[in-house]
Formats: sequence, C-alpha cells, structure tokens
Amino acid sequence: MKRALACLCLLSLTGCGTGHARVSPSLRPAPNVLVYATAPPTRHWVPRTENVWRANVDGGHPKLIARNSSDPTVSPDGRSIAYDHGGDVLVVPAAGGKPRIVYRDGAYPTWAPDSRHLAVSGGDGLVVILDLKTGTKHAIPGDAGTPSFSPDSTRVVYSVGRTGGDLYVASIDGGRPIRITDDRRSSGPVWGPDGIAFVRYARAHDWHNDIWLTGPRPNAAHQLTHLNSDIYPVAFSKDGKELLAAYPAFHNGQLWAVDVPTGRARAITPSVGDLNPRGLSDDGRTVLASVGCPDVAMPSPYGVLETIPFAGGKSHIIVRGPCSGSWNADF
Repeated sequence: MKRALACLCLLSLTGCGTGHARVSPSLRPAPNVLVYATAPPTRHWVPRTENVWRANVDGGHPKLIARNSSDPTVSPDGRSIAYDHGGDVLVVPAAGGKPRIVYRDGAYPTWAPDSRHLAVSGGDGLVVILDLKTGTKHAIPGDAGTPSFSPDSTRVVYSVGRTGGDLYVASIDGGRPIRITDDRRSSGPVWGPDGIAFVRYARAHDWHNDIWLTGPRPNAAHQLTHLNSDIYPVAFSKDGKELLAAYPAFHNGQLWAVDVPTGRARAITPSVGDLNPRGLSDDGRTVLASVGCPDVAMPSPYGVLETIPFAGGKSHIIVRGPCSGSWNADF
C-alpha cells in the first residue's frame, strides 16, 4: 500500500511501474552550453569566413554547428542556437539538427529570457521581435539600438540615437513605445530583475559617464556608480544583486563588479589588451570574456575565450581562436 501511494505521488515525474524515469521537458534542467565562432588562419589580416561551434561551458567536447556563419548566441534554456549566415538569421537545436531561417536580411540575434522570442537587426535601425513558436513578427520603429528584454520577456528597452541618446520601452507585441529618459545622454540599457541599468554621459558625446538605474517608467532614474569614467553595464546576475560592467576595449579593456544595492564598484581585472566581456553566469560568480581581438566585427584566428572569477583572481583560458562567445552557465 505504501509503495502504491508513493508511486501515485511521483506519477507526474517518474511514471509508475515502467522502470524508467519520465521527466516533463519543462522540469528538466537547462543544459549549460557555450557557443562561439572561429576564423581559420589565413595569409590575409582579415579572414573571410567563420565557423560556428558549440561546446561544454568549460570548452570541452566542441562540435561544429555551421560553416561560413557568425554571431552565434545560445538561448537561456540552452536548447537553441541563433546565428548569422549569409545575411540571414538561422536557429538550430543546440543538440544538433536542421537549421531554419527565421529572418532574412537580418543580423545580431538577441534572445529573450523565455527562449521563445528573438530580437534581430533588420537594417536601417529597425529591430524586429520574432516569436519562434507562432512565427509572428513585430517591428520596433525609430533607429533603435540593440534591445534588452524584460525578465518576463514581454517588453524591451532600447536606446534611440536620433534623439541624441534616450531610452524607450516597448511591448514585444507592438504598440506605442514609452520614452523613459529625456536627457539625450542615455544609452546601452540592460534590463535586470530589479531595474534597467544604462549609461548616462556627463555631457553629450563625452567619455565621462556613470551607470544609472531606472524602472520602465519615465522620471525614475538614479545614479548607481560614481566613477566618472567610461564604464558601461554588461549583465546582471540572476538575482539582480550583482552587475558586470566594463571599460571599452579600444586598446585596454577592464572589467568591473557593481554591487547593485549599494552602487559600490570594484575592479575585477587590471587593464588588459583587447579584453571584452561576453557574459556572466546566473549565480554571478564567473565571467566569460574574450581577449586578443581588437574589433569583434573583424574576424581573427588569434583570440581566446576565458573565464574569470567575479570576485577577482586568475583567468582560465577555455578556447583558443574565437573573438567572442555566448553561454547560459547557471553555476
């Protein structure tokens, strides 16, 4: 009797009397995946092609996903990879399978947290939100920069350069965008669990700036960091308490840790040649970064991907060759 009751209690997870566990797909843990693009060595300074790979987050067990492709990014659930191929955006199962074109004449795919929606650049400043389940598309008008999705994947925030630099929030289903800053000095938004981090310049087109935090409504911004330097937000930890920030790697890049509740900022790394942040693990403990590529838009076979403790410490090279990468590490 006890055995029968136990079996009934676990029926939805394991099945009963089959001898094999059956776990609902929604309950299965997300696989941790690393994706990157490598350029083969060439006698020319600028290689002409890149190939997309997937691997474990430690760089092990690499698998070729697509040739002559670039800008790969893995979905938050680790089950899909989006990338650019010949000017089109394709999506392929991370475990392998047939890719499908989800947007023609597009580039720079960005995943929503729900792993169902994808933002792509459609050219001429147009950003298009794709619903990969239904196939519907909604365009965001007005010279929009790279968008960042809300944690619930229902809205995006983006900057508009034609106004000199201001932030707008829009529904992924269309509708009139809401302008949430009105200073012409705001850009680079990143939406986290408890707010939107963005750059506010001390003066227009100046390199002296700090990170500010706002909500999705107008007139809610307050200053977060007080460095008066060229710093920008990169990614929040999943709980929203930590923010990865960086100095641009025009020559020497530097990574910063920002404690969101207090605004305290500390350097994670010294200035390092061509150091670029690529991601932050969900627990906020590990940074993914690239080193050795002066311009990620210019393929090179001489970059490396490495992990760096968010608390600071020695970096660890995981892949040699890529200039950029994407992961969904939850450790």
